[in-house]
Amino acid sequence: MNILYGLPPGGGLKQGSPWVMKVQLGMRCLQFEYSLQEVSFFELKIKGLGRKVPRLEIDNNVICGSEKILAAIENYQGSEKYPVPEDRDITNGTVYVRLVEDHLFWIICASKYFGPEAKKMWEAMLPSLPRFICSLFALIGEKGMKRRIMITSLDGLSHDEIVQEARNDIAALSDRLSHSTFIAGNGLSVYDFSVAAHLASILYWSFDNWLTDLFREEEIFYQYLDRVGDAVGGFEFRA
Repeated sequence: MNILYGLPPGGGLKQGSPWVMKVQLGMRCLQFEYSLQEVSFFELKIKGLGRKVPRLEIDNNVICGSEKILAAIENYQGSEKYPVPEDRDITNGTVYVRLVEDHLFWIICASKYFGPEAKKMWEAMLPSLPRFICSLFALIGEKGMKRRIMITSLDGLSHDEIVQEARNDIAALSDRLSHSTFIAGNGLSVYDFSVAAHLASILYWSFDNWLTDLFREEEIFYQYLDRVGDAVGGFEFRA
């Protein structure tokens, strides 16, 4: 049995990692059979699987990284291939995947780990722990995320500047989807897996913050997720 390692459901999402969700959309599209092994970050580290998901065990081979996994299962399926957009739309697909993976993803992280919302998130996720422990988790999480964001374009930006960056991303995505059924054209393509997964991780995140509020103002994003879910053969983003 092919085994996909991912995070448990959390925060209202059926899959806690947008990168794993991206792979799952591809697997659903190709009707690729697999078993999901839910593990926490702590378990991943203890078991020597590294700190990142997704990870796929297939035919005694181990593949890490969403792009490599998507390529591997397409080749594994043989005749089954992902829908391919028109040549002129491949550029659009690439641009918007880079927007969500290299920019919006870090804004999502900032919205979860920076500010007073972070402490509330930990308290809701770990209700049995004392509040001072949750405050400690929030502090450690914020410091760790700041180190990671130092190598991104968000480094050094104030909260208001990050909010404006989010508004810019929303405007770009909303404009694209108002002129196109899917992100790379009027048909589903591999590019939609990443865009849909990242949008779902915002729209259906149950611990409300400033970013979820901004994105939920755009009904077009919900409509897009419904189209992607239907196009891959049925997919439930929410837990």
